[in-house]
Amino acid sequence: MKTIWLDLIDSANAIAESPSTKLNSTVEQAYNKQNDRLWLNETPAAEKRTVGHSQHSKQVMVWAGICFGDKLPLVFVDPGLRFNQAFYRQRILREVVRPWTQHRRSRFWIFQQDGAPPHTARLTQAWLRRNTRDSSIKIMAPRSPDLNPLDYSVWSILEERACREPHQNIESLRQALQFEWNKIQQSTLELIVDDFPRRIEACIRAGGRHFE
Repeated sequence: MKTIWLDLIDSANAIAESPSTKLNSTVEQAYNKQNDRLWLNETPAAEKRTVGHSQHSKQVMVWAGICFGDKLPLVFVDPGLRFNQAFYRQRILREVVRPWTQHRRSRFWIFQQDGAPPHTARLTQAWLRRNTRDSSIKIMAPRSPDLNPLDYSVWSILEERACREPHQNIESLRQALQFEWNKIQQSTLELIVDDFPRRIEACIRAGGRHFE
């Protein structure tokens, strides 16, 4: 059985649809834990290791999805467009998800998404019932990033790699996100998905609350 998780990130989004969350990927350098606390004697050394952020950085929104054996292409939301139900059905479901499923007719999979308005819209639900084998559309628990592989691992990997250095413009950021997305190995995604049962157990022990 395969589960496709889909996700949306305000600068990058992924496919393997299930919980859809937003991650802001900006043209600025990504935060790194090594910059958290610094005790340095020389000012230049500190400046090199400090990541600054402005209040209104340019952003790009992107969508993507993963499952144990595959990953879907990134879908960028052009400036000025809204990630609403019409965009979701056309650019994500019709142009990306449906072709992906048609090449995997012989393999069992479950399509999951969270309760975001574009996902739960009446026309979206009707489309999914017509075009997926699973008529009971799976809705993930709300506000559950600890149980979303994209949230608990994939997005951070992508953003850290794509934003090692600040970008001068949106196009540079898009190219970096696409390049690093293509470089993520399937074996890495499989390890991330394999960790899901352990996380389920941790969530149960925590009484359904966040455990990270």
